[in-house]
Amino acid sequence: MNIKLLQGKLAISENPGIKSTDPRFDKIVSLVEQGKYIEAAESCEIVIKDEIYDIRLICYFLYGYWLKQGLISLGEVINSLDYIVLNNWEAVGPAKRRKQNFQNSLGWIFRQLLKKIQYEETKNTELWQKWQASVSTEELNKMLQASEAFRLSTSKQLEEDTESVVVSSKIDNWLRSLQRLVSARRESEQVETEKNELNATEINTAIPKLTFKVAGSNIEVSYHMELLLNKLAAFEYLLEEEKFSRAALLADDINQTLADFDPMIYFPKTFEPFIRLKALNFEELSTYEDHRESSQWEVMQDWLKTDLDSFTNN
Repeated sequence: MNIKLLQGKLAISENPGIKSTDPRFDKIVSLVEQGKYIEAAESCEIVIKDEIYDIRLICYFLYGYWLKQGLISLGEVINSLDYIVLNNWEAVGPAKRRKQNFQNSLGWIFRQLLKKIQYEETKNTELWQKWQASVSTEELNKMLQASEAFRLSTSKQLEEDTESVVVSSKIDNWLRSLQRLVSARRESEQVETEKNELNATEINTAIPKLTFKVAGSNIEVSYHMELLLNKLAAFEYLLEEEKFSRAALLADDINQTLADFDPMIYFPKTFEPFIRLKALNFEELSTYEDHRESSQWEVMQDWLKTDLDSFTNN
């Protein structure tokens, strides 16, 4: 499928949109109702090639395109919608009740996108695993930027926050959660590689190794944390040996590390359940975002700060 059909200036006709008497429209709607989204998209592409631009068919086409191309194409799909809203508003029909048709169709495609990604993640499908393994944090960031631009354009053109704007925000939350998971995964892989390389070349020293414990339990730490603990031990060792110039250099290095300290990098296994559960339940959790400024939220925060056990168990 050729998404570039929608990525330029579209020709404006006297009465844009597909005619209600066109049998292709009923056929496409039937395919969509049967869940045959890729087949529907292929049929929509034929209509679009005839320079018939209808927001309903455009959204059917873009959803099928996304299903076929995968998560990586989400930014491209959203950018195409953004360009249509900004630059091809008059070229896309139906002209009658245009604003309402745009609201309905944009709401439909973003609901479908959200439903699909939630299903794949909740079921922990092979496709979900593929998404995690194949997408990069940089690519996810481009998707987030595209989504933000789309919300601004849509709110301006439609003069209100539509369903598509609300749902796209939920998709953004999911993308950010996935971004953190991918980042943690890449970091873990990189650290493991660096650790293996270091172990192959590093000569053991007399600096004592430290064990990190909290409340009597060992916490699995990353290579970065192990390195920091070794630096702390090395700092003590250098002071005992009165090697002050080296101790000062090491102290400066440790201070820089602490200034940029990120717990998720130093304790990835500890935070992994938290990140994963937030991703799996992000829709339910996001419903409470508007409560943060309320008095009840502040009281609940005070309770949490004073007694975690009571807050959790009552």
